[in-house]
Amino acid sequence: MNIGKKIKQLRKEKGLTLQELAQRSGVSPGYISMLERGYKRSPTLDVLRKLAKGLDIRLPELIGEEMISVSEDEKVKVLLRAADELSKLDLESLESLLNAIRELKKKDKE
Repeated sequence: MNIGKKIKQLRKEKGLTLQELAQRSGVSPGYISMLERGYKRSPTLDVLRKLAKGLDIRLPELIGEEMISVSEDEKVKVLLRAADELSKLDLESLESLLNAIRELKKKDKE
């Protein structure tokens, strides 16, 4: 399930309107609506934290604890699905980050 559908499901389960979730989280109702409808696919960690707080849940419950409790192969599948939703610029940024991590690991081994 993508993050927008998850937010909508949790919001409905809690009996909250878009406006109520917006007030509780500090995230605009328009942005929440775009997330729920799939027009926005990569909210920042800060936005996810605010939404989790507004939904009165822990962040892992919102983004999925499957990253913690599944096998390495499953983690790779989850990451690949998430990467599939990133823009070209996001993917380039992610690649730069991974390269920087690799360089740090090389330096640690030396």
